[in-house]
Amino acid sequence: MPLGWSNFHQYDLERLLKGWAFGQFDFLYLRIDFANMCNVGYAFVNFDSPMTIVKVKQQLDAEGWPGHLGSNKRAAMSYATVQGVESLIEKFRNSSVMLEAPQCRPRLFWTLHDVCADPLQWHLQSQEKPFPGPNNEAKLARSRQNAETQGLYPAHSREEHRRGYFHSNFDRGNPNSFFGRLAYF
Repeated sequence: MPLGWSNFHQYDLERLLKGWAFGQFDFLYLRIDFANMCNVGYAFVNFDSPMTIVKVKQQLDAEGWPGHLGSNKRAAMSYATVQGVESLIEKFRNSSVMLEAPQCRPRLFWTLHDVCADPLQWHLQSQEKPFPGPNNEAKLARSRQNAETQGLYPAHSREEHRRGYFHSNFDRGNPNSFFGRLAYF
């Protein structure tokens, strides 16, 4: 996103995407810096097909960011390490970010593919659908603890992160927990 768009919120991005790809995306998450409640400059969007990605990229290249006439900033799009709506749900459902305000959480949407089987469901297309709740309380507790002690998205420059020395109350039964305990004696 262009510089100066830090006050651009998830609902603004949703509105743009619905204009360009109505009913063709099922996941949206605009990362937020919780210290100042501004976006961090990128979002995760899961489109229903590769052709939709191409269409949205062409639209962005042709029109640019709305309201930024004359700006030479272009959208950069790349594939994320986590692919597919099911994988994204599993990644975020046990995250402490799901305990934040609704406008700061990842969101799911009904796509054309979801509603095409039942004509009575057409009105749901591009509407938000409920995000599944947590399915691993230990992961959620660990995520919550990490968010409280380090922030949701800690800087990776800290020495203990680079060397893998992070210790949590929930680290049990893995090699790091064994060697971590030895370091305390």
